[in-house]
Amino acid sequence: EIDPDKVYAIGYSHGGYGAFSIGPKMPDRFAAVHASASAPNDGQTQALGLHSLKFSFMVGGKDTAYGRRTRCEAFETVLQGLKQQHPGLYPTTFTLVENNGHTGLPDRDILPKLLAERRTVVAKQLFWQLSDGVIHDHYWLHTDRPEGGKRIDAALDGGTLKLSQCDLPTAEAWLDARVLDLRQGLVVVEGERKSEVRLEPSVRVLCATLQQRGDAQRAASCVVRLR
Repeated sequence: EIDPDKVYAIGYSHGGYGAFSIGPKMPDRFAAVHASASAPNDGQTQALGLHSLKFSFMVGGKDTAYGRRTRCEAFETVLQGLKQQHPGLYPTTFTLVENNGHTGLPDRDILPKLLAERRTVVAKQLFWQLSDGVIHDHYWLHTDRPEGGKRIDAALDGGTLKLSQCDLPTAEAWLDARVLDLRQGLVVVEGERKSEVRLEPSVRVLCATLQQRGDAQRAASCVVRLR
């Protein structure tokens, strides 16, 4: 009896590295994620997918072991660039506690703030940089063949799905009435190509996607093949 829209991840030191890995990989599973006294992981922590997750991280100014401060500052630079490119997205927060070392960061008051957040499930604009061959899903995007280093960018605008980048061999859009009017057709646009898709929601698809994801909020009544 857990509300799937109020699940949180918070970690300190080694636990913070876990939060840095799991949060960006599975942003649609959490309401908020916080990492303290840690740093992004090479090849595992991708900033691009944090477009809709309340993600925060904190490091001490004197916490220089393993490049923790430098890595956090570099990650923040990337996030600031994404915020400028996509205003209104990337609700992330970085806190540098200048005179603090590895222990004793003042993050005890963060948990109550996290608990006030609810998960964002319905996001209209998605940017997904895959980091492994394990994670198959990102909000309403799905692939049967995940591969680290691949990327897909997709956005919904009314009855139009714009695929601005996709180098995955297979990709699907798992859609329902929360993101578009299923009574109308869907136009998929990729570059100069346009294709019209007839949407046929079904209970069978809803049950199959619910069983596959194990999360009612991430199930869908229509599956549209993009690749």
